[in-house]
Amino acid sequence: MDRKHSVAAYLPSTAGKITRKRIDNMIQKLAKGSITVADNTANGAVRWEFPQKPEHLREGVDYEFLRRVNGLPISWKVTEPITVSFLGRRDQETEIALAKAVAMLNDASRLKLRIINEDAKAAQADIELYYVDCLQGSYSNNQLGQTVTRSDSEGVITSATIKLLSSIRGDNSLLTRIIAHELGHGLGLGHPSVAEGEIMAAYSELAKQPHDLGPGDKYALRYLGILASHRAQRSEVKRGEFM
Repeated sequence: MDRKHSVAAYLPSTAGKITRKRIDNMIQKLAKGSITVADNTANGAVRWEFPQKPEHLREGVDYEFLRRVNGLPISWKVTEPITVSFLGRRDQETEIALAKAVAMLNDASRLKLRIINEDAKAAQADIELYYVDCLQGSYSNNQLGQTVTRSDSEGVITSATIKLLSSIRGDNSLLTRIIAHELGHGLGLGHPSVAEGEIMAAYSELAKQPHDLGPGDKYALRYLGILASHRAQRSEVKRGEFM
């Protein structure tokens, strides 16, 4: 039997007690593509639908997730916009590149990344970026940026910090791709092994890539966007609103 890549589940509120365990089990099955339920949007239903994956895309080859917890990729839990801030010294070119990268990722994932002014009297941003003169680590000689993505024990991303080499300024197109690449890590994406035409390609290949997201990038980002919504729904169930 062919496995369908687009799957949907509906849990009517009249179908019994919707517990967090039921939500978790449903997410696991949906993520594996092992169940499909007829399209029925009855009142009180909870609808989950993952994007249709093109047949030619392969996880680990054309796209990759940063890591998994309990079998699922780590992701944000979307209850409000994910705030992004560029700290320290920056110029107009950087601000333009950041705006382009955020718009690109928002469009693909349907997450709500929002750039905030570091000077505003607000809480620390969810994702923070800043320039450094050098990067440290075993792969630093081949890197133009580094991202640390933090997640909790349930696989929910809590924050990310991005360092960018200050020497990359001067090429707005490349800067946009690098920022988008690092923000991709901050959203839960890793490096695929081939990734021809993908923003999430390793840095040795990034300069050769198109200026836009590739099909693997777009699929994985949309998947993470939907998973982020599922995690928020699970949080609502935990509070007893659907009991």
